[in-house]
Amino acid sequence: MEKHEILQRLNEIQEQYESANQRDRHELDRERRKLGKKLYGNSERKAEQEVKRMLSKKMDMTYSDVERLQQLGVPKTHITRALNINTHVMRLVDLSSAERFYKTQFEARYLKKG
Repeated sequence: MEKHEILQRLNEIQEQYESANQRDRHELDRERRKLGKKLYGNSERKAEQEVKRMLSKKMDMTYSDVERLQQLGVPKTHITRALNINTHVMRLVDLSSAERFYKTQFEARYLKKG
């Protein structure tokens, strides 16, 4: 079932729900949960795959990757670990802008080696 079909069916369920009796509402709720899992389950899997793909870039990760990882809720510790930056200097890495990210990432790596 395609995304637009799922959304269409969810709208139909909503319309039917108002006039349904208790037993029918129970069935509609059950169908709604199944459709919700189909709709959002795919998104979660795609997000997980996206996170894995970006973290696997390691030191080749761009600031756009970092921004997206933050949007997906990946903690700074996971991001810096993937960048091969030790936890004792990760606090130096500033993820607030591209310029600060690249500059502080370099500094953190220099401190690691120095």
